[in-house]
Amino acid sequence: DISVSPSFGFDISPKTVLIGAKNNFQAITSSKIISSIWTFGDGSSITSIGKGVAHRYALSSQTTYKIDVDLTREDGVQARNSFNVNVGSLKTSAESLVAEYTSTLGNLSKQIESFSPFVASNVKTQINITDMNRLLSEARRDLGNASGDDKYTNVISKALSMNLPASIVISEEGKKIPLSFGLENANIGYLEQISGITLA
Repeated sequence: DISVSPSFGFDISPKTVLIGAKNNFQAITSSKIISSIWTFGDGSSITSIGKGVAHRYALSSQTTYKIDVDLTREDGVQARNSFNVNVGSLKTSAESLVAEYTSTLGNLSKQIESFSPFVASNVKTQINITDMNRLLSEARRDLGNASGDDKYTNVISKALSMNLPASIVISEEGKKIPLSFGLENANIGYLEQISGITLA
């Protein structure tokens, strides 16, 4: 006997990826998806609730990546598919990354200024906004002067070297102490010391 398991078809978007900048992937299907697993072809994978994820590809010589996607519908039916995505131009990647970082840094600056002076002062010891603004200005200048892939690669490298956090998360308990900085974790010992709270 041959047994055929139920499944369903789907596609993904985008099919061209950026280097360094955030790629927002979506599974394209009319089905209600409750979970997805994305394997990006660069050694990393993400499990998500729903049908979308974000991923950054590091600088490399690859021109294509194979992405494997596993979706689970709300009725429990699963589907798996593989997609080859192309790496877009380094110029587009550099432009997108600099634009993304400009927006993120502006948002972080506003967020820090909205904190109490005590919290803002402690966040500024962890995140040097002045230095990040300087590096981003240099990347923007270099982008304006760039004319070849090696120059665009340098812009991407310079921007990524900033280690820019995506956001700042604040504890709602006690004294509103910064717990983490987006992509990086804060110093737990330091937080325990200034808050008087033991953090798990």
